[in-house]
Amino acid sequence: MHVLISHNSALELFRSNPQFPSRTPGICDPLAVPTHSIHPRTIGTLRERAGMFRTGAGSLHILVAGRISKSHSPDLVIHNTAMNLLPAGLVRQLEHDLYACGPELCYAQMAYRHPELPLIVLGYELCGSYSHFALPISGFYRRQPLTSRSRIEMSLDMLTQMRGVQPARRALHHVLDGSASPMETVIACALTLPTEVGGQGFAKPLLNHEVVLDDVGRRLTGTGTCRIDAAWPDLRFGLEYDSDMYHPDPAKDRRRREALAHQGWNIYTVDTAQIRRYSELEKTIALVDGMVSRKKRPDPATARRLFSTLMKLTRANLGLEPALFSVPVVRGAIPYYVN
Repeated sequence: MHVLISHNSALELFRSNPQFPSRTPGICDPLAVPTHSIHPRTIGTLRERAGMFRTGAGSLHILVAGRISKSHSPDLVIHNTAMNLLPAGLVRQLEHDLYACGPELCYAQMAYRHPELPLIVLGYELCGSYSHFALPISGFYRRQPLTSRSRIEMSLDMLTQMRGVQPARRALHHVLDGSASPMETVIACALTLPTEVGGQGFAKPLLNHEVVLDDVGRRLTGTGTCRIDAAWPDLRFGLEYDSDMYHPDPAKDRRRREALAHQGWNIYTVDTAQIRRYSELEKTIALVDGMVSRKKRPDPATARRLFSTLMKLTRANLGLEPALFSVPVVRGAIPYYVN
């Protein structure tokens, strides 16, 4: 008998283990969904075997096929699915009899019970090069993307029987690949979401877009390429997020911008220390408005509410808790940032 860790606990697993993507590949064959529950006494052992954060604490969510009755234990939450077989590549194997729903499957499951905006923000995180910590603290750490927008889209095509697929598709339409921080996610959402929900409705940029430099640019920077945090390549326009935390070498940043200017790029700088206030974000909106097309402007009050919600969803200013990871991490090996 095997156990399949479901979306809430799977997401905790993704966040608490920085090595999860590289050391836990998707299984190559379809997986039968378990038809049995587990005994609550085994929860601590299962969490420890999975390498999950806060071993032995909190509810464990598992996925089963059919109509198994809900657990009477607060430590165990059972989720039912009508699917008896999950497609290949959507489940990660932790041990020989212990599995976890992969990021794409997790996204579809989350869509059944969560509103659209939190699902969009989650999509940015799963498809970006950062992760929140398992506990709800302010900050993030760098990691390889867990998935991509196209991979989630292909996975949804294979999960037509699963509840949540349609809202997942609607939310995924607004997700961009490549966000490198929660603040990049906030700004990208604020600029590109539809005006009906408070977004500015601008054309979507490419996040962390790589530009190949010419000979002059290579001499200026010492590298063959450079990245722009948010870029509209057709317009040769981009935004850079200026922060000592993420860009500690001002001279290097200046040379990058000189190289980009030489190749015809207009780069505007956004101070991430100030953009935590909507009044400062409005200055960025005014800059973009002169360069990028949009059909209409949002209601100001709705735009402010959206910004406030985005900041809460990305855990801005929540403070630091004592532990970050569930596995030993060599000091300095994982770049992370806390507020």
